[in-house]
Order: sequence, then structure tokens, then C-alpha cells
Amino acid sequence: MNTRQYIQPRVLAVAAVALLFAAPPAFGGGPELGCEGSHGAFGRGSGAPSFSGSSSASPGRMLPLLLKQAELTPEQKLKVGKIMRTHKPSFEGLFAEMREAREAMSAKVYGPGVMTQDDVDAAIARMNPIRERLMREGMAVALEVRALLTAEQIDKMAKAKRRMEALREEMADLYGGSGEGWR
Repeated sequence: MNTRQYIQPRVLAVAAVALLFAAPPAFGGGPELGCEGSHGAFGRGSGAPSFSGSSSASPGRMLPLLLKQAELTPEQKLKVGKIMRTHKPSFEGLFAEMREAREAMSAKVYGPGVMTQDDVDAAIARMNPIRERLMREGMAVALEVRALLTAEQIDKMAKAKRRMEALREEMADLYGGSGEGWR
């Protein structure tokens, strides 16, 4: 077997698994977790809060998958669903604000006329407070959910997270890059 025959199927398999891990809200967390429909608890295109600046590896995006690994009890599922539903309106408003700010910046970048550093600074100044509010709202969710979990469940989630990080590292190695696009 030549190297190409071995690597190609492996790369495809790793990429397929990574797509599942990178965007769990696209598949929803199920109604028991407050993730109605197929777009997760926070709506179409919103994913979930990004705490680290990287949308694919953010705790918010990983939360539904990691909670599945924690094997929640039926009572915990109901409580997590309530938490998600309680925070959903806040996230929807914040994501709408961020989308509006990004669209305004994009219109400036790709529109006619001159764009200056002052324009860039103004766009960044507009987005930073929204990002901070998203982070705070997301961490509020994480704290509320974490308070429901046992030490064993937290350990299961930590192990699953380490496995996902190792998979991202392997994907970065396979593609020969620094891996920033996979983290």
C-alpha cells in the first residue's frame, strides 16, 4: 500500500469526525437540552458563544457534545434545558448585534471609498463590548451547568475534551500546518 492510499482515507475520516466536533450546535443538542430544532439552543448560524476567539474550539460550541459524554440524568437534562432556554434570548440579541457590526465593517471594507485605520479602530471598538458580553453570558451558562454536574461527570467531559484536542492536533499534523485553522 502506498502512502497516498493510506493517508487519503485517514484524512477524510479525521475531517469527518472534526466536522462533527467543530459544529455540534448545527446538529442540535436535542429538546431535552433546550436545543429545539436542528440549529441548537442559540439559533441558526449562531453556534454558541466563543470564549477563546476560536469558534470551532470554544467551550460553548463544545458544550452539547461534552454534555452527551457526561451522561446526564433525566433531571439534569431538564435543568440544563431550562438554563439554555433562559439564556437563549440574550444570546440571540448579542448575536444579532455582532452580525450587524460585522456587516457594517464588511460594507466598509468591500464598499467604495477610502477605508482608514480610524474606520478599523471604530469597528473594533464596536465589536469588543459585544464580544465581552457574549463571553460573560457564555460563562454564566457554563457556571450554571457545571453546578449541576458531579465530579465524575466533569471528569468525563474533561477526558472527551482532551480527546477532541488530540484529534485537532492530529488533523493539523496531517495537513502540515500550524493547526490554527483546526483549533
